[in-house]
Amino acid sequence: MDKMNLFGLPFERVVWIDADVFVGSRVDELCDLPSGVRFASTIDHMGKIASHKRKLAYAPSHCWNEFDFASKHAGHSLRCPQSCPKLISIEHEAKPYVGIAAQDLLPSPSQCPYILQTGVFALSPLTQHAFQERVVGPIHAGAVRSYDGSDQGLVSSLVYAHHLFHEHEYMRLHPRYNTLARHLRHAEQSWGGQVKTVLVHHSRETRPWRLVPQTDLRLQNGTGSLAHSFRWARMCGAVHCGQLRAGYRLKASDAQDMASLAVNQQQSQVERAWSAFCRERTGSGRTGYSNGKGDNYSQPGMNSVR
Repeated sequence: MDKMNLFGLPFERVVWIDADVFVGSRVDELCDLPSGVRFASTIDHMGKIASHKRKLAYAPSHCWNEFDFASKHAGHSLRCPQSCPKLISIEHEAKPYVGIAAQDLLPSPSQCPYILQTGVFALSPLTQHAFQERVVGPIHAGAVRSYDGSDQGLVSSLVYAHHLFHEHEYMRLHPRYNTLARHLRHAEQSWGGQVKTVLVHHSRETRPWRLVPQTDLRLQNGTGSLAHSFRWARMCGAVHCGQLRAGYRLKASDAQDMASLAVNQQQSQVERAWSAFCRERTGSGRTGYSNGKGDNYSQPGMNSVR
């Protein structure tokens, strides 16, 4: 659980962004959250859209639940308390705020402990003593349960069951800071066109580097996951081409090898499409950042510590 080590780093504030998150613009505001905010994240349901009485709403999917965490089937029965609303109005999300303090959330996190997303979060780390005593020790002792075996389950348990932070030290971020790619179009439409996604999170089935690259120019001003994949290829395709060249032990300047690779019948459709895409970029000179040695780079989503 390398991500858990962030909670003990010797920094005033850490902003973590998973490697499969596309950073569309600067997120300095996450570094500049009020000093009293120790942990800020989105929650698990943000991005799932439902229709209720002709109005769009978020449909919360899971809550941390002590009974479920003690159950053998915890990962399949993370029920929210009956007092929690089944739908949450998203009218407020039409405003480009950064986050909402816990004391201003209705219902409060203690009433409805929605699963905390850890793909993107801002954190004020603990002291080394507190980190060892309140994070490392309980985890090693098996006292911290994780509903999915990941850091997301650990963090939710630490916050809700072990009270790692006081409730007033938590802030819920606007969902634009962690929008799933497959929900991108519906999310932005539900915000009335006034709010744009800042951080796009690619789940397995929407990762552009595992799909045929989108090159249709009609997508450049579009919305939704295909348009986003087009922009990802334009901005980050160069680094993926560099990784492909390294993987196949090809030189960046060797277009002939790239051409032979593209017609290799043993390749999948996605691999052939990326080979052709990379050959075109190499031949046209439209590449990413250069190190001066003929290798070109761009940078997709990355783990960020500030």
